[in-house]
Amino acid sequence: MKLPRLLCVSVAALTALAGYSQARPAPQDNAGPSQSDFIAAYRRAHDARDVEAMRKLYCWDGVTPEIKDITERYAYDFEDKIRDIKLTSEHPKDRPSQYAKDGVTYGFDLPVVLELVVEYPAPTKGAHNTNYYPVGVKDGHYLIAVMVPKQGVAPLAANAVAAPNRAAKAHAPTHTGQTSASGQSIVVPGETTLTVRLTQPVGERLAGIGGGAFSATLAESVEVNGVTMTPVGAVVQGMVTKESDYSPQLALSSVTVNGTVRRIETTTITFNQRIEYPAGTELSFKLIRPLNLQK
Repeated sequence: MKLPRLLCVSVAALTALAGYSQARPAPQDNAGPSQSDFIAAYRRAHDARDVEAMRKLYCWDGVTPEIKDITERYAYDFEDKIRDIKLTSEHPKDRPSQYAKDGVTYGFDLPVVLELVVEYPAPTKGAHNTNYYPVGVKDGHYLIAVMVPKQGVAPLAANAVAAPNRAAKAHAPTHTGQTSASGQSIVVPGETTLTVRLTQPVGERLAGIGGGAFSATLAESVEVNGVTMTPVGAVVQGMVTKESDYSPQLALSSVTVNGTVRRIETTTITFNQRIEYPAGTELSFKLIRPLNLQK
């Protein structure tokens, strides 16, 4: 079975990085590198199946031989024709900026400022497959960032890539409550994104300990029609599960609102069994079913 393209991270590190939001074209900075030149260079390398030209579009600072080998084997996928390609300032919300593997913390080798959005036709007629590649700037040129070991990094610093304006949003004036101005019950719709911050390390080992339960807090408030339904810091519980030889998965199981534990069902994140997300990691899930806070 054909492996999916990756966001220039270790295949053994991050998997199932789906659920990306619609991209918005990033403004061109006339004083910086040329976005059009970078896009054109990527398209030329891809269309010509030129591995050496593609290699020059990545930043290899501090990359281990293992990650470089995996990146070059799976990131240079020339099989499908590019349907569309662009740069955006909108980043995938469910992509951690760091992860831990075998006791080593990994992070991007460049500060991520943009995303290269590459769209390919999907097998289903009329559909398409979109991949995001983190992009930084080095020596006046855009380059695709790669995950590398980070020495002396605390267990996950602030995830500036996933939520660049979180601090302003968290302190903005909001109305907190469980009903609308008309007194009608407010339901948090299905497909709503819940971004959480882990309060403990989470890995495969939890699947066999205490039923796989882990704890987290909401990193972003959830608002419906201007009403804050679940505030930043709300306690969240989740589960790590593993079936037979398949990779472990994690999902959220409850959120506490106004002292009441509300059961929820969310999408899952599948990860490699050698990965452990440090405390402080931010992950995003989507509600599968609506959450009625009045029940």
